[in-house]
This record gives sequence, structure tokens and C-alpha cells, in this order.
Amino acid sequence: MIKEHYYWLDWMKAIGMYFIVAGHLEPVGLEYIYVFSVPLFFCISGFLAKKEINSTVFWQKIWNNLILPCILISAIMHGFDIMLDVVHGVFSPWLIPYRIFNSLLGVHGLNTEAGGLGLCWFIYTLVICKIFYQYTCDKKYLNWFLVLFSICVALYYNMQSETIYNSILNVSLAYPFYLLGGGCKVLYDRFQNFLKNVSIAGCWAILASSIIVVFVVGRINGAPWMFEAHYGKNIILFFIGGISGTVSIFMFSFLMNSFQTTVVDIISRGTIVILGFQLILIQLYYHVPKGWLGAIDDYFAAFIILLLFVPIILFTERFFPVILGSRVLHRHEEFTHNNK
Repeated sequence: MIKEHYYWLDWMKAIGMYFIVAGHLEPVGLEYIYVFSVPLFFCISGFLAKKEINSTVFWQKIWNNLILPCILISAIMHGFDIMLDVVHGVFSPWLIPYRIFNSLLGVHGLNTEAGGLGLCWFIYTLVICKIFYQYTCDKKYLNWFLVLFSICVALYYNMQSETIYNSILNVSLAYPFYLLGGGCKVLYDRFQNFLKNVSIAGCWAILASSIIVVFVVGRINGAPWMFEAHYGKNIILFFIGGISGTVSIFMFSFLMNSFQTTVVDIISRGTIVILGFQLILIQLYYHVPKGWLGAIDDYFAAFIILLLFVPIILFTERFFPVILGSRVLHRHEEFTHNNK
């Protein structure tokens, strides 16, 4: 079975992860980043998804590639939080089982007491999306029902005043993008042929147009806090912005496809490490004097943080590949034409 490696996917993952890190630094223009940064990764995950004929194989992959890494990353980050609690003199032993219980329920509170999954909420949500896709991807009407049901849940929840930090609820906004990515996989060959007939200037025009849409949506709709299942002011604008942002990153990555760099390759296959541990470096960054670059301080810092993860990813591949879901054995998930 011949597998084709798409270098534009490496670029998409690397660029997407840069904006994830930048978003967590809360820079100027944050609302525009959140328009597309999280939807982008669910689209990519959907594009890479495929139905496993054998359910046992499916659950083995889910465990090895997502659940076990999520458990390990969460445990390490809980240890980091506990260490900070001890340093600040606020450690309480009863918080440990409380955090573990919250994690099992998909809670990812933003404060120490709530504990839970933290940034690993994405992995928890992704597991649910993959389960849905595995058992419904060949059932067209059931898929449409799940999408409509997800949208209804999101609409109802956003009318409530209370915010619930739960990975299960976040599926309501994540699964439509995941399924969209799966649909793009089916149409990819046609789209690729279309782009081959478009001039470089035309590709840049598509890129520029999609970026403009992102800025317009961000301006009107505000920041969609997808980690708490909020889509901003309007759910239609939320989907338009997420799709436009994904298109813009794809177009730029497609234009960069011929530029194959080791750094981009390493970052793309270590996104789960960056996702799980970036808060440690971000916490350190908060203690660094800022202001010398003005408004772009945080954007430059995000770039440096991304580069600092290159040796960390290589170290993890070498000594703790289990955190990467043993992806080091086959580079990373690759799209296979024969498994459409």
C-alpha cells in the first residue's frame, strides 16, 4: 500500500500550532487568531481520519495515539501544577483525586482548583470525534443528524449564561469541522487538479481573500472561545470564519509545499507535545521583561517557543515515544489514497 506524504500538511500543522501558542499568549489581534486556530486542527484531523475495518485495531490506535498520551501529558502537567502549589504554599492533597475525577469527566477548568485536562481538552474532544466518525462515516444521514444535533446543542448552550469547561460539550462545535475535513479528503484530488490550473497569482488572490474574510468575521463576530463551546456572536459567522481561516492556511501551505524543512517536519510530528506542554514555557515567558518589540512581542515569543520545542520533540521521540503515540515509528499520520 503506497502512502503519499503531503508536505503542505506539515506546514499546516506547524503554522497552526504557531497560532495556537500565540493565542495562548493573548496578543493584540487575539480575536482574529481564535477565528480559525482551533477549527483548523479539527479539519486537519478529519482529513487524516479513516474508518478502520477492524474495531479492535481502531480502539488500539485510539488508545496508543490519543488516550495514553493524554493521560501521560495530563499527569505530568498535574505534577507541574502541584509543584507550583507547593512553592506558593497552597497545596492541598484532596485536590489530586479531585483533578483526576474532573479529567475523567472531560473537565478542563482554567483555574487550579478545577484542575482537569487543561489544554488536553482538545485530545479528549478529538477522541469523541474519531469515535463518531468510525461508526457513522459511511452512514450519510446519521452524519448529517450528528452535525445538526451538534449545532442545536451549541445554539442552546450559547443562550445560557453559565460557562461549562467540558471537552464533551466542545464536540458540538468541533465535530462539524472534523467532518468537513473528512469531506475535503474525498474531494482533495479534484481540488488539487483545480489548483494546478490556477496561476501563482490566482493562488495568492485566494489566500488574500480568505484572510480578509477572517478579519471581517473576527471584527464582527469577536473571538469564538471554542474551548468553552462558545462560537462568538453568530454561529454562521463562526463557521464561515473557521472555514476561511483553514483555507488561508491551506493555500499558504500549498504554496510552500516545495520548501521542505527539517524544523517544520519536526514540529508537525510533535504537535501533541507542543499542545500538552506549552503552558510551562508560557509561564516562563510571563516572567520575561516585555515591551521591546511593542505589539509584536507575543508573536515573536510564540515563534521562539515553537523553536524551543524542536529539541524537546526530538528528545521525546528518542526516549519517550509513547507520548507521541509511537508516531515516531511511521513519522506521523499520513493520508492514504487507497483508504478513501
